[in-house]
Amino acid sequence: MNNIAISETANDTVPISRQTWWFLVITFLSLFHLISIELGGFTLFRMPDLLFYVAAVYYLLKVDDSIVIKKWLLFLFMYGLTYFVFAIGTGQNYREAIGGFRQLILLPIIGLFVGYNFCKNYQSYTGFIKTLRVLMYLSSMYLIINAFFGFDLEQEFGLIPRNVGIVFTIIIIWRLEQIVKTKEARLLAFVEISLSVLLIFFTSSRAIYVSVLLAIAYSLFKFSGIVKISRLIWSSVVVLMSLVTVFVIAQSNKAIKLQISKYIVDFAFFERGTKVNKSQVNNILWRYYAYTAQLKMISNKPVLGHGLGFEQKRQLFLEGPFAKYDPLKRTGHSYPLRILTHFGAVGLSIFTLFFWRIFSSNRNSPLSTSIRSFFIAVIIYSLFDVALYGWTPFILFVFFVFGFGIKLSILSSESLQDPRLISS
Repeated sequence: MNNIAISETANDTVPISRQTWWFLVITFLSLFHLISIELGGFTLFRMPDLLFYVAAVYYLLKVDDSIVIKKWLLFLFMYGLTYFVFAIGTGQNYREAIGGFRQLILLPIIGLFVGYNFCKNYQSYTGFIKTLRVLMYLSSMYLIINAFFGFDLEQEFGLIPRNVGIVFTIIIIWRLEQIVKTKEARLLAFVEISLSVLLIFFTSSRAIYVSVLLAIAYSLFKFSGIVKISRLIWSSVVVLMSLVTVFVIAQSNKAIKLQISKYIVDFAFFERGTKVNKSQVNNILWRYYAYTAQLKMISNKPVLGHGLGFEQKRQLFLEGPFAKYDPLKRTGHSYPLRILTHFGAVGLSIFTLFFWRIFSSNRNSPLSTSIRSFFIAVIIYSLFDVALYGWTPFILFVFFVFGFGIKLSILSSESLQDPRLISS
């Protein structure tokens, strides 16, 4: 079954609806979370978390039709709940157990549930795309303003938040799909792809660069079977021109030159200690010790793991140059390794099936390739960072997008059978 055609006109002529405004609220609160509620030094929730909790309760009370993801979400919930009860019952650290259950089990389920029910009809995707384009242009303005007032050249992290930058993968793939499938708005597509590439570049994250490039490679592979080779070549040229644009600007911009230097600086200073300048931690060295420590933990209980209440942070960096770091600020920087630590090989298999169900359920919609590519980018990025267990609003947003895509896929399949549903 072929995907629904992508049309630039359809997205520009649809007025901004109330649902689009809610898209804007959800997206900006999730990606720029500034308000949190704490108790005794423990973060209870952040404002976007509360928004999703309220939405989940609302849908539970108001939604009449059953959702197709209910059974496998219920299974994951019960599996995680079993580990949580065991952790509390055996006297493991209750804070670790609560945090692990919330980040690894509860938030993904809530995000999927809210996203699924938020998608009301086939045209809902237009509001989603409008929101991401607004986010892209506002982020671009932020960069331009900073260019006049000077960049913080010594900061460790990028000038664009990493959780924001990786979201622009959706814009890149959506625009590439327009290029290969239609002849509409190619100039605008090139501009928005270039802006997205520039914003992703300023996340200053090599893991995101690799993730996005592999996601683009996946999308071009998907397009190769359904379009003329000339259009595929043209789309590849657009991506390459966007990359070249960044490096051309770099010849006269000190900030971008510094960003490029960060690609190799960790490797160059691998033997020189924990920092490569006054604020930037040697991330390669950090990960080397973090991954080594986690693999040792996993080898002790490889099948069922240590449980949700296991204090993983305190077991990291027991030796080496990072041993004096605050245990509460330590992190393993790998989602699969954390799953293996807490749940073992059995748990990793269950989570793998969970993610495969999400991936395979996003199909035959106007955004299926974009969301699948975003899925690939997020999963690859999570191999090397805390994206899926450290940033709670981002966890909710990511799974919101996945749930939205699943429902859109169902509605798109129905619209192929009955075209009248497109305008419903």
